[in-house]
Amino acid sequence: MRLLLFDIDGTLITSPGVGRRAFDKAFRDVLGWDGATTGMNFGGMTDPLIVRTVFAQRGLTEAAAMEAVARLLPCYVRHLERELEAKDVTRTLPGVRALLDALLPRHGTEAALAVLTGNVQAGARLKLRANGLHGYFAFGAYGDDGHRRSDLLPVALERARAAVGRDFPMRHVVVVGDTPADIDVARTHGARVVAVATGASPREELASHGPDVLLEDLSQVEVVTRHLLS
Repeated sequence: MRLLLFDIDGTLITSPGVGRRAFDKAFRDVLGWDGATTGMNFGGMTDPLIVRTVFAQRGLTEAAAMEAVARLLPCYVRHLERELEAKDVTRTLPGVRALLDALLPRHGTEAALAVLTGNVQAGARLKLRANGLHGYFAFGAYGDDGHRRSDLLPVALERARAAVGRDFPMRHVVVVGDTPADIDVARTHGARVVAVATGASPREELASHGPDVLLEDLSQVEVVTRHLLS
C-alpha cells in the first residue's frame, strides 16, 4: 500500500489571489496593516509561516508573531470563506478529479489518500469543499501541525497509522506537489515525490530539485496512477 500525500494549492486546485486577499484583510482587521503580504511568494509556505514572515519583514520578533497567529488565522479563515463564495475564483486543475476517482476505490487496499498542505485545516477544508474534492480525503497534515513544511510529513504518517491501521515505510510514501518545498520535504524524510508544473514554480526550477517524476499536470490518469503506485 502507498501513502499518497497531495498538496492542495497549485496541485489539486488553483484560486489565484484568494489566499492573499484573505490574509491582507485579516492583517488589516486585527493589526491595522494594509497590504501586509505585498510581494510575498506564498509557494510552499505554511499559513503560520506567512504570519511569521510578515512580522520579520517589519522587524518584529518571532514571539510577537507567534502571539498574533492565534488571532490572525481565525480571521483569515473567515475572510477566506467569503472570498471562496465568489463565482469563478477557484477551479480544479486538469486531471485531478479523474485521478482521484481512479484512486479512491483503491483507498485502504493499494493506497491511502491524504493531503499534506501548508493550509490550516479549516482553510484546507474550505478550499477542497469549494471544488467538490473534500470527499476524497479522510485525513491529512496541515499548517496547524507545524510552522515548517518538513514538520508535517511525520504528522501525516501518524494519522495514516491511525486511519488505516498500518505503518508506512518511507519508500511507500509519495508526496505530490507543485513547489520546490514539496520536493524538499519528501527528500528530507526519504519519501518519493511526484512534482507537477501546475503551480507558480517553473518546470526548470522543479527539475533542479530532483523529483522522482516531473509532470506537466495530472491529466494522463493511467500514467500518473502508475507513477504513484509503482
